[in-house]
Amino acid sequence: MRCRVPLLTVTAALVSCGPSEPATPVALSVCPDSVMVTITAGTTPQISWTPACRLSEIQVADSVNASFVWLVGRHASPADNLIVPPVTYGVPPTGVGVGYGPTPLVAGHTYILGLWKFDSTSTYWHQVAGRFFTP
Repeated sequence: MRCRVPLLTVTAALVSCGPSEPATPVALSVCPDSVMVTITAGTTPQISWTPACRLSEIQVADSVNASFVWLVGRHASPADNLIVPPVTYGVPPTGVGVGYGPTPLVAGHTYILGLWKFDSTSTYWHQVAGRFFTP
């Protein structure tokens, strides 16, 4: 027995599929104890790290008084390392809580970036990267 599917039905099915979803955080492992950070230029920089892995928190602070200008993560559950690269400043990753900000970055001013993971074996947070940057 042969099955005939009208062309319109096949076309509609193809159109409704759309692009695949990006990799979920579960697809990546939790970050090792140290990662390499890259930050693009501008006042809404993209923050990325290698190896690509899951983090618990991103902190951006003013370098003069160390006050937070943006803080995301670790607010839903301590064990949720849900943040995966890349992340755009001011845009919280899906499913990640915002603890502070974002405060607009000022060109020419220096900030401190900190990336943190939650280690379920020791039940502590560990900073895996930190650096100064100037948009």
